[in-house]
Amino acid sequence: MELLQQFFRTNEIVILFGYGLVFFVMGFSIYLEARRPSQLRLARHLPLLGLFGMINGVAAWGQVFIPIQRTYLPEAIVAGLEGLMAILLALSFAFLFSFGARLLAETRPRLGFLPWLGWVAFAAWFVAFVWSGLREGATGIRGWLLLSDVWSRYLLGFTGSILAAWGLAEQRAQFDEMGLGHLELHLGLGVVAFLIFALSGGLVVPAATFFPANRLNDAAFFAWFGIPVHALRALAGLAIAYVTIRLLELYDVEAALQHETHQRMVAVLNERDRIARELHDGVIQQLYGVGLHLESSLYLLEKAPDEARRQIRENMDRLDQAIKDIRRYITGLRSSGEEAAPLPARLRRLADEFRRTYPVEVRVQVRRVGRTNLSPEAVEHVVQIARESMTNAVRHGQPRVITVRLEGTGQGLVVSIEDDGRGFDPNGVVQREDGRGHGLPNMHERAALIGGRLEIWSRPGEGTRVTLILSGGDEARGNHSYPDR
Repeated sequence: MELLQQFFRTNEIVILFGYGLVFFVMGFSIYLEARRPSQLRLARHLPLLGLFGMINGVAAWGQVFIPIQRTYLPEAIVAGLEGLMAILLALSFAFLFSFGARLLAETRPRLGFLPWLGWVAFAAWFVAFVWSGLREGATGIRGWLLLSDVWSRYLLGFTGSILAAWGLAEQRAQFDEMGLGHLELHLGLGVVAFLIFALSGGLVVPAATFFPANRLNDAAFFAWFGIPVHALRALAGLAIAYVTIRLLELYDVEAALQHETHQRMVAVLNERDRIARELHDGVIQQLYGVGLHLESSLYLLEKAPDEARRQIRENMDRLDQAIKDIRRYITGLRSSGEEAAPLPARLRRLADEFRRTYPVEVRVQVRRVGRTNLSPEAVEHVVQIARESMTNAVRHGQPRVITVRLEGTGQGLVVSIEDDGRGFDPNGVVQREDGRGHGLPNMHERAALIGGRLEIWSRPGEGTRVTLILSGGDEARGNHSYPDR
């Protein structure tokens, strides 16, 4: 242990420089990448995390380079540089506080005051910092800088790290909704990394005369564990850097979704143009011709009734053909635009439709779904089951939140629609609908057609959960593979 401690004492400057480098590079890379526009909550607030990393890294480098300047600069200038580093350290923690607070304020509106609270705390620290510096003067400059470091870590560093960990954990729901379940492990690692930094960077402070700084401080940590606290902070910074760089994949996912939406819109517009041309050149011309022949038949009814009947029969055939053409166009439009979309996209589109139509929050969570073998017909049945479940929930349950989950299992797919509404007695509803309603029977029939099983759980006052389990069958698997994105 003594040899290890001696090694760390000898290389303390190297460790401090590496600590500053880790945070500065992390912040710089995040800040550059995070300037891209985005609608994602986490992506919108990443620039604050980038500013925290860069400023914190510069403050750490101050502990490396300022002692070197003491050999040839006046003590007053050195003290000014140390004071500047103290301000930068507190400012970096304020940006970290703001990052976590803004994430929480969006997911929990009741905490909307938190972003302002962080800057109020920084302003209070700054006023106390300046006032104490003027009061202490040159004779008490060491104690002044020590207290400023301690209180910036307690007030801003510790609380900011806790809020960042909490805010990061709150992003899991949006990750599930976007089908980013593969990033949940990195999200959890980021939460742990911020909690470690809260301990090492917020609670472990320079030794002071008051509690807890007189018990839990840099020197005590080094005596207990044999490593300097800067090393633990650097490891936490490495973990935060790794997690945030991996989370920058959000921009690529969002860009891919926007590109997919653009391509779909272009395809729909092209299809509409094609249908318009074919309707104009085909069906409309047929109907125009039928109208002319019927007008002619009207004049022949008295003079040549047999000829009039023959023309009417021909026009009936032409109308039948026109109806067939219209049906063919409609079928082609639906299959090329709506029904060809993968199941997650269809469920998200359904959720958007309900959000626009009803005063209810609809969440879509997709987990472990890479590719499915559902045919377009099976996808349509699943979407209609979800639509019927959500409609019943809105009409009868008055829920605030409806959650649609699509999860892949080793045997197939599980689709569940859960709401926090009033709930009901499933047996009683089935008896009332017997012979008079078709909602639940139709859902069971659709599930059976695609080889699935429908389960309905509800209890008065406890909401409702409809679960569709697709675990096999040719119709459930389909004959082709359709990638879900």
